[in-house]
Amino acid sequence: MRGGAAYCRLCNQGGEPADSPATVFLLHAYRNATDAYALEEGLVMLVGPARTGALLEIGVVRSEEGTPVIVHVMEARPRFLR
Repeated sequence: MRGGAAYCRLCNQGGEPADSPATVFLLHAYRNATDAYALEEGLVMLVGPARTGALLEIGVVRSEEGTPVIVHVMEARPRFLR
């Protein structure tokens, strides 16, 4: 699930263009994820660095077509920093 292109549901709900700073910020963490945790109902939590070096947790699910969809982003919580 790491790397490559992903659809960001959060970005598109907020009307963010694909090259906006917010989108670039979270996609950097997605593309450079260092850990992955499989959670319930197909949700995978990735942990990766933002361009600032802050670690983010990025929740990703697969669409029916198989495209990764980012549904959650926030500063990484301790439970994902093992």
